[in-house]
Parts: sequence; structure tokens; C-alpha cells
Amino acid sequence: MTHSPKVSIGVPVFNGEQFLAAAVESLLAQKYADFEIILCDNASTDGTGDICRHFAALDPRVRYHCNEQNIGPHPNFKLAFELARAPYFRWHAHDDLVDPEHLGRCVAALESTPGAVLAQSLVRIVDPDGIELGVYDSGLNGASSESPSRRFAALIFSRHLCTEMFGVMRSSALRQTALLRDYYGGDRALLAEMSLLGRIVQVPEPLFSNREHPGRGSRAVKPADHQTSAKEVRQNRAAPLMWNLWADYGRAVRQHIANPAERLRYRAYLLGWWFVDWNAARLAVDVVGLAYPGIYEFVNRLKLRFLGPMPQIGLRR
Repeated sequence: MTHSPKVSIGVPVFNGEQFLAAAVESLLAQKYADFEIILCDNASTDGTGDICRHFAALDPRVRYHCNEQNIGPHPNFKLAFELARAPYFRWHAHDDLVDPEHLGRCVAALESTPGAVLAQSLVRIVDPDGIELGVYDSGLNGASSESPSRRFAALIFSRHLCTEMFGVMRSSALRQTALLRDYYGGDRALLAEMSLLGRIVQVPEPLFSNREHPGRGSRAVKPADHQTSAKEVRQNRAAPLMWNLWADYGRAVRQHIANPAERLRYRAYLLGWWFVDWNAARLAVDVVGLAYPGIYEFVNRLKLRFLGPMPQIGLRR
């Protein structure tokens, strides 16, 4: 009989030969050993396939799946989860690293916290050579509350880097969501939806390393490209990116909150969301971007000049 692992780790990858081996080695070094690794290759054209086959032959806990053609980053993330078979799941980006205790500490946090659906540690930000740049704390105060509305508010009103996407999740909860929708900000919508299903808890040590480099996924795809993708998802109907995110927040509330009085509270949150973190201004940029995609590059240059690539690192709120 084939052993059913406790944790499935999905590694979606496309042309990741530079960092993939180090990422998989860090996963195989986990002290918590009851897991499987699913290497989900999005039709890479570099040496990624050879690296994947090497690890699949090296360790029986590693499975390799290669798409016949590139299906896009978000669908490949979804496929990595669909191939999983364990009660716990985590995504792992091909360029990130984890300390040996990360998996075990996150599983323990889930199992010791009633109603928890996701656990993640503090985050160490590292450069291409693995040198620490700073420590990031998402500061999602309220995300571990027993109150769904307080958790939801913590997720949508906070400017966070979505590093909880790479925490350990209950597969049963993740299956109740829309997973990762194919638009820029889909990870924010997924985390907010998870908060409606249960508590999000934090391991207070930096056991997860997020690698900052020019080729990382969030930098490789431009906002204008996300706009085109979102348009295709909506059957060729143009829609501002921020509107997609706001609409998905509303869909999650309608799907998971049945009480009419409770829904009013969430609708007030969704209205207030436009007035925090420049969200209304971001919508205006998206509207302009429908006709003039170059606006995104202009805004991005301003952000990099005045704020830098990751202004949040080093903060522990």
C-alpha cells in the first residue's frame, strides 16, 4: 500500500534552473519528514526538467509532473495543489528556501490551534546569494482571531506581501476556495477567503526565506500583462485589476457568510477598503491602464525610486 503523506508541497516552476536545486534541497532537509514534493514544471525550456528528474530519482517523496505546454503561472499553482493528496498543503516557490524546522513548526501550530487553517512563520528576505536583507513580519493583527469578520478585515486592510501564501494550509479549507484566480492580486483574494474559513496563525521565528531578485515571478510579469490576462479570464471584457480584487472579496463573502446582518458588516468593510492604502488611486491607474498600458511602467518607476523594491523588510509590527 502506498503511504499517504501528512503534507503535500507543491513547487510550481518555469525555467527555474538557477535556484530550483537549492529550494528542493531545503525541503528535503526538513526535520518533519512525512511529506511529498510535487515538482510542477510549466513546460520549461532550460535545465529545470533535468533537475526535477534528478530529485525524483533521488528521493521517493519527490514526484515530477511536466505540462505539455505552458499554461500560465496561476493555473500552474492551481495544478500543483490539484495533484496533492495530503491533509496539509503548502506552495513553495522555486527560488525560496526554508529552515529545517519550518514544516514541523507550522504543522504543530495548526494542530494546536482550534479552528486554524493556515500557519506561517516570520520571513527572512534574502538576496540572490542567500544573504539576509532583513526580516519581514506581515503584521496581520487580528488574523488569528476567532471572529471571521475581524480576520477578514485584517487581511484586506493591511498592506502585506502575501507571504502567508507559502505557509502550511489545511487542504480541506483550500478546496472550499476559488484557489488562485488568474489576475494580479489573486493571492490577496485567496488569503482573504481563507480567513473566512478559519484562523491564520504565526510561528514567531523567521524560518522561511523569500528570495528577492530581478527574475522573481512578481517582477517577471508586468501589470499590463496581468491586465491582458484578466481580460481573457472575463471573456474578453476589460476590467480594472483592482476591480477584480474587490469583486472577488465580495464573492468570497457571499459564498461563506450566510447571515444577512453579518453580511452588512462585510459590505461596510468592502466600501471602506477603497479609502485605504491608495486603493481608489490604484483603481484610477487601472482605468487609465486599460487604454494606456504604459502608465504601469511609469508608476512602477516612481515606486522604485521613492520606496525601493521591498520597503516592508526589516519591519516587525
